[in-house]
Formats: sequence, structure tokens, C-alpha cells
Amino acid sequence: MNQKLRSLPIHLHDPWYRFSHLFDECEKAGLAPKNQNVLDLGCAQGFLEKLLIERWNCTVEGWDYQDYRWKDQLLDQWNFHLHDVAKEWPRREAFDAIFALEVIEHMIDTDLFLERCHSFLKPKGKLILSTPNIACLQNRARLALGKYQYLMEYRNAIHHVRMYTVPTLLNHLEEKGFKTLLCCGVNLLPIRAHKIAILKNISVSLANRWPSLCSQVLVIAEPR
Repeated sequence: MNQKLRSLPIHLHDPWYRFSHLFDECEKAGLAPKNQNVLDLGCAQGFLEKLLIERWNCTVEGWDYQDYRWKDQLLDQWNFHLHDVAKEWPRREAFDAIFALEVIEHMIDTDLFLERCHSFLKPKGKLILSTPNIACLQNRARLALGKYQYLMEYRNAIHHVRMYTVPTLLNHLEEKGFKTLLCCGVNLLPIRAHKIAILKNISVSLANRWPSLCSQVLVIAEPR
């Protein structure tokens, strides 16, 4: 995927539509951490960092277990640290927001992961996460036909070790002291359908209404 992304214009470096929908929904709900101090877990190449700086004027710190950054991702405007978030977290001052996009499904100890997120947030700080939905419409159909489920893996290809349904994710957040403020799907129709404006609007509307049918779910929560 990295090599494919390199060949695309910068505005197409969001192939799963995750960032675009996330920013739009945060702004519509009045939950965007504008001008705030944020932590991005699993920051990868820095696409999210670039958007956080340019669109919301955030002060950004990114953690990842490997340095994937590209030279065109505003490297001098955000702080990068090599940290494996599945292991010990270095003590920092609390953040206004923590982003964990497609991270929790890689954590063996999801209890500890959410507890750390909780302890690293300021009161009323926001945990903004996304994760695959094992009970998406596609998987329900595939399982009914006896096919292997999408985004699962029987080999360690991308290391998905924990998979959620929407109710399970929301219940887990509540158990760990979070209150859910927003829950929506990323998209219901395939991304290729978003090239047509009316289909994109339908896809977004359905994803917001029925996140439990979408392949990826977005959640914003705050400590209770």
C-alpha cells in the first residue's frame, strides 16, 4: 500500500475515506479538538498529522513502533517518537485528544490499552478511534455463504488479533470509564462508489445511521 500511495496525488492519500469522514463528523458534532494538544497512536506516514495541523491547527505528537514517515508530511511541525504502544507508555502530560485509528485491533491486551488512553487524557479529553467491524454487512453475507470473513486473518499478515462488533466496542469503552459521544460507520457503499456524488451522500448517510453494518466504525468518547 505504501508504494501505491506514493504514486498518488497528496489529496488521494486517504484511500479508506477514514480521515475525511472523521473530520467532517467531528466538526458537525462540535467535537473537533481545534487548537489543542493531541496524541496520535500508530501515526505511520503522518497523513493524519498533516490534516490535524492544516485543518485544526493542533499541536501534534505521534507514536509508532517504526519510522514510516515521508519527507512531505510536515515533519518539522509535529513531534515523532518511536514507541510500541502495546508495551510501556512513556509518561507525558495529559493530552486534549488521543487518536487511535485502526490500532486497537492490533492490541493483545485491549483492557490495558484503553486504561492507558483514559489515564493520558485530560478531563473531558477525547478518545477518537476507528476499528474494523467484524459484523459488517459484507461479513454477514460471507459467513452465510461459508466464506472467510473480511479483515480477519488466519496468518499474521497485518496482525489483527482483536476484532469488535459495534455493541461490544461501546460496552468495552463504558467498562473502562468512557462515555461515547459519537458512533458512526466510515462508509457503507464501496469507496469506488464515492466517485459519484449522490452515491457518496447515500453511503455517508447510511453509515451514520447504521454503523453496525459498515466495515469500519468511528467512535469518539470521553472519560466519565
